[in-house]
Amino acid sequence: MIFDNCDVTEVSLRIRNQQEPAENLIMNYDNNQIGRVYHRLWSFMGRYQNIDTGLQISQRDFKTLYPIYYFSLNHLDLSKHSVVDVKFQATIGTVPAAGIRAVAVLLSDKNMILEGGGGRMRIVDAPIENL
Repeated sequence: MIFDNCDVTEVSLRIRNQQEPAENLIMNYDNNQIGRVYHRLWSFMGRYQNIDTGLQISQRDFKTLYPIYYFSLNHLDLSKHSVVDVKFQATIGTVPAAGIRAVAVLLSDKNMILEGGGGRMRIVDAPIENL
């Protein structure tokens, strides 16, 4: 197994007081109810990757190998803020094994510096003209 889905049942991302998506993403890996989170990743990869290749992760692989959660921040108003708190929240169905880690990858068309620790991540420097 590359990544363990940890039986995640719900995820959300909050930047300042704006949530993406508006409602938490709810899923059930055991019952294959992962279509909404898989479709979000698929739509991102279809839009930004080569149209001939698209998303190279099947729904089965998403479930068992690559449970990657995609959040679009394009519609959020982050202008005029040089420090922005970012909070990712996940509800898990079972207690994970000791030493398990969550990995966050942030892709941006804007220049910014991120700082993380203690379960939190925030933008610490972003020139206004880049937001």
